[in-house]
Amino acid sequence: MTAWPPEEPLCFVDPLTGRPLPPAPDTEPLPVAPPVEIPAPYRPILDNPLRVGLSVAGGLTMLSFLLVVVMLGGSTQQAAPPPRPVPAEPARPQVVPSIIGWRPVTAEDNPFVYDVPPDWAVEDAGMVLALEDPNGNPLSLHGVAHYQNGFCAEQDISSRAQTGFSTIGSDEVRSPRDAARESALQWADAAFSSSDGMLRPEVTLSDPRSVRVFASSVEATEITATIHPAEPSPCGAPSATITAVALPLATDPASGHYSVHMILADQEVSNALPHAVSDEIISTIRPTT
Repeated sequence: MTAWPPEEPLCFVDPLTGRPLPPAPDTEPLPVAPPVEIPAPYRPILDNPLRVGLSVAGGLTMLSFLLVVVMLGGSTQQAAPPPRPVPAEPARPQVVPSIIGWRPVTAEDNPFVYDVPPDWAVEDAGMVLALEDPNGNPLSLHGVAHYQNGFCAEQDISSRAQTGFSTIGSDEVRSPRDAARESALQWADAAFSSSDGMLRPEVTLSDPRSVRVFASSVEATEITATIHPAEPSPCGAPSATITAVALPLATDPASGHYSVHMILADQEVSNALPHAVSDEIISTIRPTT
């Protein structure tokens, strides 16, 4: 065991002269605790274990900071240029109705527009109405508007008529007449077959007729299908019509398809869409620009 050196008496020194001062009568030396021997294996390396954790965390933080500085410094002293701003999409041109008081209907992916009376519900230009025929083939309608929307409380979605643009590939049909005919038949199957697809509706097609669109500057082909649904529905009608107006391919030569304007309308009900209104809607079809 190591011997401790002998204890020296305490003395006080005058701070001005440096001479020792005698101890005060009532002053005694402070007691000194005897040394405690701690075995070497149990002596702590650091006096505060928490400081170890803080030191490691601080070291990692500093190391991370240095790495960031090195990576940012790199081999060049020039700062990276700020990202280029993304140009905003051009605003769609404001469409003015061709009939005063009516509402224009547009579609995001269709170059045409048409008008409907003011009491119709017009969907957003990006909305798509999609159906499948009994064979699983998808059909879609763009630029959609509804007549007597929500008239039936027994169904979440109901209307007495709806309109919009469909398309059919120019590789599927050979003429606007074929485009109107096939579109009418496809939509009749999709909209009026039985819910299980086993029963098809009874469909009668009219003869094709020419109609004038684009402010009477373009001739289009119209065919109307008269349909008796395969099964009744709570909000259905005894019969319905689908009027398909195929626009000439020359009006959209780069698209590779015919645009077909569709009007699906209930018949033999008191609030059916009048035929005169349907004809007037068709007359308003025109390019958006």
